Amino acid sequence: MEQSYEITDDDMVKYVERRKLRAGDKSTWSRTQEGLRKFQRFLDEFGFDSYKEVDEEDMEDFLDFLLRDGGSDLTVKGLFSTARVFLQTQGIDAADDVDLTELGDQTLAQQNLKDGIHYVTKEEHQLMRDHYESLREELICELLWETGVRRSEAASIQIDHIDRDEQSIWIDNAKNDDNRIVYYSSNFARILRKWLDRGGRAQYDKAPDSNYLICTSYSTQVQNKYPNEVVKRVADRAGILDSYAEDAAGRPLHHPTAHSYRHSYAVYRVKNGMNLKFLSLLMGHQSVEVTADNYLHFKQEEIREANENHRPKF
Repeated sequence: MEQSYEITDDDMVKYVERRKLRAGDKSTWSRTQEGLRKFQRFLDEFGFDSYKEVDEEDMEDFLDFLLRDGGSDLTVKGLFSTARVFLQTQGIDAADDVDLTELGDQTLAQQNLKDGIHYVTKEEHQLMRDHYESLREELICELLWETGVRRSEAASIQIDHIDRDEQSIWIDNAKNDDNRIVYYSSNFARILRKWLDRGGRAQYDKAPDSNYLICTSYSTQVQNKYPNEVVKRVADRAGILDSYAEDAAGRPLHHPTAHSYRHSYAVYRVKNGMNLKFLSLLMGHQSVEVTADNYLHFKQEEIREANENHRPKF
C-alpha cells in the first residue's frame, strides 16, 4: 500500500511537515504527502541516490511511472505537480517543461461511475432512508442531504450553532475563512427534536460532556471520517454500495459517500432552479466556477430533458 511507503529524504520530510503546518485543511498536506511518497518510491526503484540527480528525461519517466501505477489522469497530474513544486522549492527545474496537456481532467468517479455521476439520486436516498438502524444514522444522512455540508463540517457542528427558530446552522467552513449559514426543512427539524429533546442524543454516555451535535458513548466529538462510515454502512444495507476503483494509495473508492451527498445538494438545487451564486454561497465556495466545475455533473437523460423543457415552443 502506498500509504505505508516511507519518505526517507530529509528535504522531502521537512517539506511535508511545513505543508502540514501551513495547510488550511488535512486533505491539502495529505495530497502533498502522497505525491512525495510516489516520488520517493520512484527514486528508490530507479536507483537514484537523491532527488537532486533527476533531469527532465527522468521526470518524463516519473510521469510514465505514475500512469502505470494507476489512477485517473487528474490524480496523476496532481501527484506529478506535487513533485514539481517540491523540486522548484529546491531550485530544480527538471519537471518544469514536462507536458501534461495530453492528460484529461476527469476524476476516477467520472471515469468509472455510470455517466460519471457521483451524486446520490432521490431514489437512492429513499432506499437509504428505508435502512436506517438508529436515529443517529438518520440524523447524519439527513443532515448531509439537507445542507450539503462537508463531512468534517458535520462533525464540527456544535449545538449552539443551531438556530432552531430560523431552522439554520452556522457552519465553520473547512476550506477557507468564509463561514456560512445553511438551512434545513421541517423534516430535519423533526429529527432534531427527537435527537435533542426526546432522548436520542442523551442515550450516549459522552452526551452530558459534549457541546457537539454528534457524539458517541466514547467520544464527545466524532472524527471527520465518521459521517462517511455511516453513509457507507447504510448504503451497504440498502444494496447500493459500489466499489468502483482504487485511489493513488491503493484504497478502494466507494459510491455513495458523504461527499456524494454534497454533490446531490448542488445538483438538485440547480435542477430546481436555484441561482448559481446563491448555491455557491450555501456550499461555502469562493467562486461560482468551483461550484460549477466540481459539483454540477448531470446524467445524459437529465441534459436531454432540460433541453426539451427549455426548447422554444411554437
